[in-house]
Amino acid sequence: MINTSSFFDSFCKNAKHNAVIIMDTDGIIVQINQAFTTSFGYDPEDILQKSFSVLFTEEDKKKNKPELELQMVITQGSGSDDNYIVQKSGKFNWVNGESVLVTGEDGTRNIIKIIHNIEAQKQLERFLVESNDFIETILESITDRGLMILDKELKIIKVNGKFVEMFNLPGYPAEGSRLSGVDNPFWKSNEVKQLLRDVVVKDQLFQKVKIAYSFHEDIRMIELSSKFLHSFTETRILLVTQLLKE
Repeated sequence: MINTSSFFDSFCKNAKHNAVIIMDTDGIIVQINQAFTTSFGYDPEDILQKSFSVLFTEEDKKKNKPELELQMVITQGSGSDDNYIVQKSGKFNWVNGESVLVTGEDGTRNIIKIIHNIEAQKQLERFLVESNDFIETILESITDRGLMILDKELKIIKVNGKFVEMFNLPGYPAEGSRLSGVDNPFWKSNEVKQLLRDVVVKDQLFQKVKIAYSFHEDIRMIELSSKFLHSFTETRILLVTQLLKE
């Protein structure tokens, strides 16, 4: 039988490319690996025995993201997240993290968090958001899915031609117009409204949600996903739609 404590101690030390932290169920950091130090600048004496909340931005702390993350992992056994980590220098790095609740032979519970530094990917997203001509080229090159970019007030920034075709619109919606004004019953359904409300209010994204709706006596099935696009000045929402059944 594998000794759990030794196994995860070795895993933490030997992981070269992924930053790893181990914390207790109160979020107190008890171990970090060298990859974490290399990526974010914290030596063990800087961070051990401190709450992992020190890694969150002030904005995320106000939204209780550290507490919500702990609660999810403890109640569900695992959790994933995308957010900024504050480096020792004070700079922000966009990361993707996966946390797992582990119980040792002695019944002690710890949380292992594996962190992927995806700041380079985030920089690309910023470039895409702030380069309007490039965005239009990319959007129109995608012909199998409808794409829409919204601001956090659910005002339309851009859509592609497939979106216009998929929802039988007379033309491209005006930039700055509200999503609620799109003349198609799909966007007026309570289910879609609730999904978008959760994105705006709770920063809660959704992936591949299948929604059926009636259009001119036909039943259509749309698969709907969302993603945040973070620019230097604001966050925008990308909606991806795919027609599954017509």
